Amino acid sequence: MRYLELGGRTAAVHVERQAESTTAPDLVLVHGAGFDHTAWRYQTRFFAGRGHRVLAPDLPGHGGSEGPPLGSISEMAVWLGDLIDAFDCRSSILVGHSMGSYVALHRATADPGSVLALVLVGTSDRMQVHPELLAAAADRDTHAIDLMVGWMHTGTHRFGGHRSAGSWSAGSSRRTIERNLAALGSDLAACAEFAPTSLAVTCPTLIVSGDADKMTPSAAAGRLARLVAGSEHVVLDGGGHMAMYERSEDVNGAIVAFLSTVPSA
Repeated sequence: MRYLELGGRTAAVHVERQAESTTAPDLVLVHGAGFDHTAWRYQTRFFAGRGHRVLAPDLPGHGGSEGPPLGSISEMAVWLGDLIDAFDCRSSILVGHSMGSYVALHRATADPGSVLALVLVGTSDRMQVHPELLAAAADRDTHAIDLMVGWMHTGTHRFGGHRSAGSWSAGSSRRTIERNLAALGSDLAACAEFAPTSLAVTCPTLIVSGDADKMTPSAAAGRLARLVAGSEHVVLDGGGHMAMYERSEDVNGAIVAFLSTVPSA
């Protein structure tokens, strides 16, 4: 982990780089509500191995980054911009999951010249957060974790079934959200209040969703795809909300194929 000061607070960033001399653009991976950089465990090394410098930050109040958590998507996008500037990412590809997809969207519209392309995983034209989940998260009640884990994971992944020995998707998510429970309430409130349809995105955009996603249904992701001119929408058969973990090979393959069509990527 790398630690730096942003806005008077310590920020933690996982940096993966396997080659110092490369022309591949940086990838900046932005996690979702209640998570941290560990959500991208199957992407950081993979894309570093393809020549990219990969940055996976912990948003304020998450993981190793000092709190308090930020209360809106716009504040998170400003923070992300400061981090990108601190690492001198002149032209980067932003990859966001769930709440992180909104942060990436906002950043791309605020400073389009610095964003080469967008990849949005588990996103939606509007996140309708269940009132029971909002209330439990605001109270830091572990019932919020039960609800999220139950909705995020699909099929055998709720009980095991991961292709990597010893990996349990639902159990991993539970432990991560437990670590970040203090930030979950403000995260979910920020998602519920944000309207991504008001943003005008001009860079190449890939949207990846699963047809079994209960939190950001593929139909809602499709509506966002239709609003983003020229975007590509990939729907994973049987994929859930944590597709980049449960279906990492499919997600990574979709991103690789997409980047092959992006000039300079």
